[in-house]
Amino acid sequence: MTLATGDLAWTASPARQLHDRLLESFSYPAAAAAEKTLSRRQRLAILVGATAFLWSLIGATAAAIAIR
Repeated sequence: MTLATGDLAWTASPARQLHDRLLESFSYPAAAAAEKTLSRRQRLAILVGATAFLWSLIGATAAAIAIR
């Protein structure tokens, strides 16, 4: 797999689209297309969800180590 192929996959991925929308919603001045920007509540929900997911991974890893 070449670097170019990896870049192509990243630009077409849903993660890239979400990343771009988050960047647009945090940018100032606001993006021209208001329907594309995320509200403060949506941004907070994404950040809280990502944080909870990371802590659940840490907890699962700690539990797996403790069981051994």
